[in-house]
Amino acid sequence: MNEDAINSAIEDTVVGIYDTSDESQDIGIVLEGVRVLRDLENVALAVAMLFGLLYALNLSYPAGLRYTFEVVQKILIDMDGGKLPNKVLALKNSISMDLHLLICTYSLLLIYRVPLCAF
Repeated sequence: MNEDAINSAIEDTVVGIYDTSDESQDIGIVLEGVRVLRDLENVALAVAMLFGLLYALNLSYPAGLRYTFEVVQKILIDMDGGKLPNKVLALKNSISMDLHLLICTYSLLLIYRVPLCAF
């Protein structure tokens, strides 16, 4: 993707994280079409910084991504997780059980030294 296409996409972005690692090894955050942070080390840091910026600047989540941001905030990051609607609580419990099962299975594979297959 050329620089003009990247800049055009960034200008049209309300809230987002960009990763141009194919081009210039740049990971950053966009707010209202402006690159507010650049040259972050990885996407995980960019996600944490994005949530910090949204909180510090008292910005609302974009309407189309509201529920996605709330799932990340309340389930994955576990911020304000005590106030979950029943459907979200059920999702959190399901994800938690699946993750627990995955960790237990992986631990057993390591204990019994079962080789992992590449898919």
